[in-house]
Amino acid sequence: MSSAHTSSTLYRTYRPSSFAEIKGQKHIVDILERSIGSGTLPHALLFAGSRGLGKTSIARIVAHEIGTSDMDIIEIDAASTRGIDDIRALKEEVNVLPRESSKKVYIIDEVHMLTREAFNALLKTLEEPPRHIMFILATTELHKVPDTIVSRCQVHHFSRPETNILAEHLVEIAKKEGKTLDLESAVFLAEKGDSGVELLESIAQKEVSKGLLILSNIASSSDIVAFFGIVISLTRDILFLRSDPTQKDSLVSKYPNHLSERIQSLASSHKETIHSHFLLFLLEHGKLVRTSPQPLIVLETLFLASVEKGSAI
Repeated sequence: MSSAHTSSTLYRTYRPSSFAEIKGQKHIVDILERSIGSGTLPHALLFAGSRGLGKTSIARIVAHEIGTSDMDIIEIDAASTRGIDDIRALKEEVNVLPRESSKKVYIIDEVHMLTREAFNALLKTLEEPPRHIMFILATTELHKVPDTIVSRCQVHHFSRPETNILAEHLVEIAKKEGKTLDLESAVFLAEKGDSGVELLESIAQKEVSKGLLILSNIASSSDIVAFFGIVISLTRDILFLRSDPTQKDSLVSKYPNHLSERIQSLASSHKETIHSHFLLFLLEHGKLVRTSPQPLIVLETLFLASVEKGSAI
């Protein structure tokens, strides 16, 4: 691992720092660039979409594009800072002028996690913001954000980049890291990596119908044995990351950002279902998956057993 990575994760190393580096959100980037260029950027933006699509990265780029220094960018994680007292403190802070810039930008991630009282306090600030303040809100669950908040923001819906864009990005990162990843392998990882994590999430959350549907879709579009290998690799990386978070760089660097975040989420939770005995259970039945004339049935049975037994595996 290079010295640059000892102080920064690969996720941060390859986080886009300009609009030109953003992958797969052209419809949003075009609007923001035009608004910034014409001086018509609103005082409040709301970015909505699943994890890892670049919401907070674009928020930072917007802040920098309007001339805001890092010192005047305030990031708040509503998942941990969600109470009325925190928002009341914010209401007082917004009246303080920026230290170095003409604008002070507040980026509130997972804004849907705020309490009702906190939302009411935030609403008052959004209704009458000081001229030197801009808000950029981000959420993975737009339906949980009150309509009163949404109506006072310019809303942008983030979409998952197309497979070819993700695959090319993976190849590019691998090359920068001095590793070899062919495009075909990158495409498979980009296409099926999500499904592997979704299957593990369905096991962790005991969602039988969801898991069986994932397996059915995989069987009709790709190699079951290869997919099973991805599930094993994902499980291994989740367990290693949970046991030793310092290995985060090497463990998640091969995955797209949105996928690495889901892996980290599973690593930090669901210890009662995704554990070492579960991985051993998969490895013990790997030969059966590879040699059976009906690998889908074998994998479906393993899935059902995993959901039913959970921590007893």
